[in-house]
Amino acid sequence: PEYPQTIYLAGFHPILYAAKGSHGLWGASGIHRYMAIPLLEDDTGMGLEWKTWLNLDIIDLDVPATLKPHRHWWFYEGRWGNPSIKCHILMAGFCEHVNGPTGIIRKRVNFPCNRTNNRNS
Repeated sequence: PEYPQTIYLAGFHPILYAAKGSHGLWGASGIHRYMAIPLLEDDTGMGLEWKTWLNLDIIDLDVPATLKPHRHWWFYEGRWGNPSIKCHILMAGFCEHVNGPTGIIRKRVNFPCNRTNNRNS
């Protein structure tokens, strides 16, 4: 994929564009080909503004109370989203839309929380 040289900000927040019908996020609106195969591209546009930082829950597995409101979906082991569609046998079986991502519980911890305070004090 080709990424824009500049990611614009709204205050301190990056402006990203969600792809229609996929899980892709891009730094510019337009058509983004993410593989060198025809039809495998994301289409993004201005759409509706979504200020995700205004609705953010931090889940700290060391603090069980933060997990409690999310326990109904946190341990889901299936895939989120739609099943794969528009798969092309002549293009090595690639699909225009693929299965959604796996649930959080099936992923490794990518973003450990680096605390700035000492819990022992």
